[in-house]
Amino acid sequence: MTGLLEKDIRIILSRKQALYIFLLMGVVFGFTMGGEFIFGYLPFLFTILAISTISYDEINNGYSFLLTLPVDEKIYVQEKYVFCILAGISSWILSIGIYLISNVTKGTLMPIGELIPMFFCFLLMIFLFPSIMVPIQLKFGIERSRIVMTIIAGVFMVIPLILEKIVPKASLISWIEKLDAVSPSAVFLVLVVVVCIAVTLSYLISVNIMKKKEY
Repeated sequence: MTGLLEKDIRIILSRKQALYIFLLMGVVFGFTMGGEFIFGYLPFLFTILAISTISYDEINNGYSFLLTLPVDEKIYVQEKYVFCILAGISSWILSIGIYLISNVTKGTLMPIGELIPMFFCFLLMIFLFPSIMVPIQLKFGIERSRIVMTIIAGVFMVIPLILEKIVPKASLISWIEKLDAVSPSAVFLVLVVVVCIAVTLSYLISVNIMKKKEY
């Protein structure tokens, strides 16, 4: 797996211009827009960059070559998840740094004890990015996966509108009040369980997709 990780790191480093632009935009947005925006922006872009290495592997029958090495479908998929998660964690740490510096310069920094739960909630969301995107990329390839992701994003945007029309407003307010009454630690624990299940299912689906590919 270390060889695959090195390969993907070299691919990312070969795209230094895009990497620098993303970092510069992250710093600019971190200082000019709402502080929490940076936690979604940078990890999402870094995960996209990490997942884009799959498209490089597809070029010129790259899968056929990779699988002649001491690498099978499971190891290949494992490496992609590890690489995407490492990219997400790296960008998460960078986002924390930008967020803290931005708020210190503005004089709006909250107590660290209040920030830690928020930091870790964003970290859990970072784990969900590759869970959704890796199997889609493996299944549909770079071009069709963009269409699929657009459709999924559209569905997520439409669902709240449909719920607003179907579910009475009083019921929604009641559910929100019930959620507010739940302890943050219980909510965090539920989120951890959900993310673990999502990552596991995503990994199994991705392995199954790779085993069905024809090289």
